[in-house]
Amino acid sequence: KFAVPRDADIVSDGNGGVWTISAAEQSHLREVKRYMSNSTHDVVTVPVESALYYGPGGKVWINVESDDVYEVSVDDPLEDGLWLFGSHSKQLLFSPPSVARNGGVDSDG
Repeated sequence: KFAVPRDADIVSDGNGGVWTISAAEQSHLREVKRYMSNSTHDVVTVPVESALYYGPGGKVWINVESDDVYEVSVDDPLEDGLWLFGSHSKQLLFSPPSVARNGGVDSDG
C-alpha cells in the first residue's frame, strides 16, 4: 500500500496510514515520516538511537536520544526525551534530567 524504505520501522496511525522511522542520508540520523492514503509528510529528523512507538489517536511516540550527535547537523534539533507527534502537533512529554545525559554520574554520591 505504501512505498516505505526497506530499513524502516513502521507503526500504524490507527487511521489507515503509517508512521515510519528509517535511515537518513547522514548515518547518525533517522527520518520520521507519515504516510497517508494520498500523501507523504516529512515529520522530523532524529538521532539514530531514537525509537518510534504506537501512540493514541493517530499519533506516535518518539523517544529521542541524541548523545549530542546531531545538534550541529539539523536545523531544529529536538531535545532529548519522549515526544508525542500528531498530524499538526508535537509535544515534549518527558525530558530526562541533565545528569542522565552526562553519563549518569551523580556528583553527590
